[in-house]
Amino acid sequence: MRTLRVVLLSIIGVAAVAITLLMAPAPPTISVAKVSVTVPPINASSYASDIQTALSNGEANNSNAEGAPQQTVVNGWTARDLLAVIGAQLDEQNASVAKTQDGLAAVAEAVSQASAAQTSAVSQLAAAPIDRRPALLLMLAVLAIVVIGATLPAGPAPAGPTAPTAAAAPPLPAPSAPPIL
Repeated sequence: MRTLRVVLLSIIGVAAVAITLLMAPAPPTISVAKVSVTVPPINASSYASDIQTALSNGEANNSNAEGAPQQTVVNGWTARDLLAVIGAQLDEQNASVAKTQDGLAAVAEAVSQASAAQTSAVSQLAAAPIDRRPALLLMLAVLAIVVIGATLPAGPAPAGPTAPTAAAAPPLPAPSAPPIL
């Protein structure tokens, strides 16, 4: 009986090793697209020197002006120079807003691509084969327990009587009456 148990448990052990090594599912292959975003830099210029030049020219011309009509003309030229600086600032600001919008569009496209890649990866994982090895190894463990139980030799019968003995304990004494006072 012992030899039969050793042979059967060895066969179960070999089956467990074969299940573990040979029935491993192939790892899922997930292809994820790499997404990169290039945001153009924004160059901010300083117009302080242009403003200072326009005001200095205005003061110099105003000091040479004689009378209200000449001062009006000088102030018009100063206003024209300052408006040119404001126009340049607005042009640069519009260009930087356009660059920012382009950058945001690129980021939105990258997020869209990443979301699509993630959805694809999740669907690929969902389609991955199921690993059935744990269930099969558990079945082999149960089979090994059954083989061990079936091939154990029958043990000797328990010694001694199984019924209670006839000798009983002596009876308890009868209670006595309480004393009267």
